[in-house]
Amino acid sequence: MIKSGLAAVLHPPIVRTATATALVVGTVLTGINHGSALLHGHWPITPIILTYCVPYGVATYGAVMASRVSRRGSAIDPSSAASQTTKEAEAPSSFRPGD
Repeated sequence: MIKSGLAAVLHPPIVRTATATALVVGTVLTGINHGSALLHGHWPITPIILTYCVPYGVATYGAVMASRVSRRGSAIDPSSAASQTTKEAEAPSSFRPGD
């Protein structure tokens, strides 16, 4: 499991997507969270690095989990979800206005 997980994390398409996500989201978050300090010439290096690491980790985790689900098949059967919604819509409501 660890070996396949590591292989998934190092898979080039996942690394490229996570890097692009981290660059965009990290830059926006850096501007929001540290913009004032940067404009005053203070460069808080460690917080800025962590600001880029968080979206990279989230994007990587999401991609790995999505690939695991797609290998196993859909986690949610859309037909059963649709039929459940239809059954709920057709079921008589226990709510009566004025009660």
